[in-house]
Amino acid sequence: MQFVRSSNGPWGFFDPAGSYLPRADWTDQWFFKGHNYVFQLVGISIFVLIIGSLFVCRKYYAKTVNWQWFRISIGIYQIITYFLTYAIWVTYLAVVLKTEWIWGPVGPSQIRGLSEVMPLHLCSLHQLLSGFILIFPSRKFFEVVAPSAIVLPILAIITPVNGYWSLDNFFYYNYFILHTLIIFAYLYVYKYGLVGKPYSGLLFKWQLLWLTLFSVIAVIWDWIFKTNQLFVGPSSGEPWNKGGFNVGGWNTNFIGAKYMWPFAWLPMFFLGIVIVSLTHILLFYLPQSFLYDKKTKKLESVPRGVCNKFHTKEGLTYITFTFKYIFWSDNKIHYYLNQTNLLKFTDIELLTIRNKNHS
Repeated sequence: MQFVRSSNGPWGFFDPAGSYLPRADWTDQWFFKGHNYVFQLVGISIFVLIIGSLFVCRKYYAKTVNWQWFRISIGIYQIITYFLTYAIWVTYLAVVLKTEWIWGPVGPSQIRGLSEVMPLHLCSLHQLLSGFILIFPSRKFFEVVAPSAIVLPILAIITPVNGYWSLDNFFYYNYFILHTLIIFAYLYVYKYGLVGKPYSGLLFKWQLLWLTLFSVIAVIWDWIFKTNQLFVGPSSGEPWNKGGFNVGGWNTNFIGAKYMWPFAWLPMFFLGIVIVSLTHILLFYLPQSFLYDKKTKKLESVPRGVCNKFHTKEGLTYITFTFKYIFWSDNKIHYYLNQTNLLKFTDIELLTIRNKNHS
């Protein structure tokens, strides 16, 4: 098959259209490029090298904790490249393709229009949030966002959506690097103590709440602006974002037509909650390498085996409790932890305890 390489495109290495088969629909493009395991393995290799370095190069990263420029520069990269990418795409649509740049083209294209600049894809939002947590490390912020931020980009890396970008295209590397850096950001600030004490799981209910609200907003946005945010845009009758992956079609093929939009997003939503919940559990067993003292700016090595307490029966009871308390007040959570002797597995620093005399 003959195809147009990125290097032969109008913008060469930086051509957002990437390599493509002329006059082929998006499905053919997907099978032509997206299922080429060589391209996928290179992307996965980038992920393994960057994330693996956090566990192998501990002495180096321990030094970087006091190099504010190190994490801030990565954080700024994550934020700037998000908006810069859309600026490039919109310019390409308007100047090169001379097509609709606000809503984006309908057809075999993965170049998104201005209407999708809102971060209503989870990885888009996490790209921005990963930048903020590197610049402003916060324990509460980490506890609320980390369970979804650590796992969802992995799905994007394993199953890349865009079949056009290949090894001769900037956006290919940018795609895998930015998704990897999302995970890198959260693991870095956690393993090297910038967000304080070990994961408590006490704010997991807020993770579930904002994921639910986020999903509802994305579906409403898709309905109003005819977009495909969160990949849950309509796929029945209306040619909305025909050039992209759409969960509606997947549900129709594998679950049944009765789950068409707007209900097509429900299976994906519940699957996401399950995956995020599993990551929530995994975080209890993810060891920190160091704890960072902001006053002295020194690192204290965390002894190995600290996470072993969650292998005990009481530890498993505590993890189960973090699902049980979803609708409880902070006062009730604190009381229960005291009564069941589970307080030793966490601390009340993240809880807002109200004086009973004022309640």
